[in-house]
Amino acid sequence: MQVNVQRVAGVQTTVYPVGHLLNDSMQAVIPALFPILETSMNLSYTQIGRIAFTLNMTSSVMQPVVGLFTDRTPSPYFLPLGMAASLLGMIGLAFAPHFFFVLLSIHLFQNQTSLLQSHQLQVHLSHLGLLLPLKYPLFFILSVFKKL
Repeated sequence: MQVNVQRVAGVQTTVYPVGHLLNDSMQAVIPALFPILETSMNLSYTQIGRIAFTLNMTSSVMQPVVGLFTDRTPSPYFLPLGMAASLLGMIGLAFAPHFFFVLLSIHLFQNQTSLLQSHQLQVHLSHLGLLLPLKYPLFFILSVFKKL
């Protein structure tokens, strides 16, 4: 069975940006939930700050760690596992009975983000033919311009 490489590359370069857009949209939902979580769960501002801290630190710390791991041991199963973690995180956030489960759900969701970012970047740079050592500096430069 022969695989059309150009077709697969075209599908990947179309599907991954759409998945990235959906992922960034879901990330924007969590800070928007802060007032709802505060009133429905009677959370203090310290607890809301812990949620924001978990949201930011999980992605900041886990993304490079997961990126190093997936570079050394690439697997096609990381992306579906990450999406399953995202689904569990969002469902857990919707049905969280108390504060601990909110933090756990956000942690699950942000782990998916680190898997998606590293895998998507690896696919895009392999299509461009760039070397592996250029991957992380290029990613951080592009993420700075994305936030401007």
